[in-house]
Amino acid sequence: EHTTMSYTLPPLPFALDALEPVLMQHQMEVHYTKHHQGYCNNTNAVLKDQPLASHPIEYVLDHVDELPAEIRQKVINVGGGLANHTFFWHSLSPVTQAVPAKLEADLIAAFGSLEAFKTKMVNGGLGVFGSGWVWLIKNKDGQLEVVTTMAQDRPQGTLLLALDVWQHA
Repeated sequence: EHTTMSYTLPPLPFALDALEPVLMQHQMEVHYTKHHQGYCNNTNAVLKDQPLASHPIEYVLDHVDELPAEIRQKVINVGGGLANHTFFWHSLSPVTQAVPAKLEADLIAAFGSLEAFKTKMVNGGLGVFGSGWVWLIKNKDGQLEVVTTMAQDRPQGTLLLALDVWQHA
């Protein structure tokens, strides 16, 4: 016997209109209340009665090979959408903030300059065909790295920053 977790749409860390004029309120409403909610609903549906569903979605994604083969890709797609968007919202802020000194030093060490890091993130996004993600991660060797993933895939490593790449943006 197992307990199935009911995944819920986490609250945004800011108001829907807080990112204007960069992201308009209507875009945020659609992206958060329709797309992200849809990932949440579909994750609950696909994981119904699965023992792994008693765990946080990040754990499920890390252990997707333990799920029945016929639902694995669906879990990656919808569970990844749920987890990625939850992380993404926390990568954004309506308040311009200075880069913390330690992070700035690490970014300069890894990429040569903050501008070079920003360029790598932008170019990563431009290189994604369709939709996907650009991530700043700390890889298994402890190094900062910019990586891209397609659709709702998640990279290996510690996630530090995410940018959602929309084919229609």
